[in-house]
Amino acid sequence: MPRVLRILITGSAFFMFFSGALVFGWLMLPIVGLFGWTPEGRTRLRMRFMNRAYWLHLNYMRVTGLLSYSLAPKPSDFPAPGQPFVMISNHPSLIDVVHLMALFPGMASMAAPHYADSIVMGRLLKLAGYIIVSRPRDDDDSSASSSTAVLDTMVETLEAGTPLLIFPEGTRSPLRGLRRFRRGAIEAAARAGVPIVPVFISQDPPSLMKSQRWYEVPQRKMVFEIEFFPIIHTKDQAIDTRAVHKELYERYRRRCVKMLAQRHQNALTHGDPPLPDRSARPTDRVLGPTPGVVEEAESLALPEAETVTTPA
Repeated sequence: MPRVLRILITGSAFFMFFSGALVFGWLMLPIVGLFGWTPEGRTRLRMRFMNRAYWLHLNYMRVTGLLSYSLAPKPSDFPAPGQPFVMISNHPSLIDVVHLMALFPGMASMAAPHYADSIVMGRLLKLAGYIIVSRPRDDDDSSASSSTAVLDTMVETLEAGTPLLIFPEGTRSPLRGLRRFRRGAIEAAARAGVPIVPVFISQDPPSLMKSQRWYEVPQRKMVFEIEFFPIIHTKDQAIDTRAVHKELYERYRRRCVKMLAQRHQNALTHGDPPLPDRSARPTDRVLGPTPGVVEEAESLALPEAETVTTPA
């Protein structure tokens, strides 16, 4: 597909998303809520409506050739419909929320205050059951990723039977690795006694990253692969949240190293131009080379400890 056409289709997807957010937030979701008998029932109806909207938007991007996606089979112990859980995921692109909210119905998620205050997105987020959180600073301790009030809201949401989607990095991943994981998701799951469902999103080529302009589209189709790590059950278990946090981060780190190596090789094969990581932070863990930059290919042969620029 010519890159100009890819840019035009990407622009149409953004227009559909934000215009849809206005229509849904100010018109459709209030109407849908009229059919619920209780506040909780109204929220569930709106969430169900948004699940279908996310699914349609995701498949618009698939049918028009912007992306393809695949979902690994669910583990045998995946929570049954109606049972709450905490799903955590890495966050390589802007549309990870669309993927996961489309493929796993009934989940609530988190939203930063600047989205909640937006005329375009704010009303939709509040009506669809999103939890508004403050963005933590890089110098915050991981145990303080959310305020006590927000953590309590997360637990209350889970105890009411609603699954939660949480990105422990707090924002999108850097180009070459992972950000620090916050521990709020694990704390909430342990307090509510619900399973932790870790998923990993592989994306190639990298696109729709933080600080990347919408028209900076890749030269080839985006490929998303969603897989599961083993589910962690917390009910009636003595959970050491710090140990679970460390173990999960290590799983994501190892898988990210493999994804970055494959992404780098694909970039060399297809001749992709390198992309700058405009949102890099001192606390980011650098786990792989810049995709397509031959001079940095040798970093893949170094011991893993040597590719880490900051301590865990």
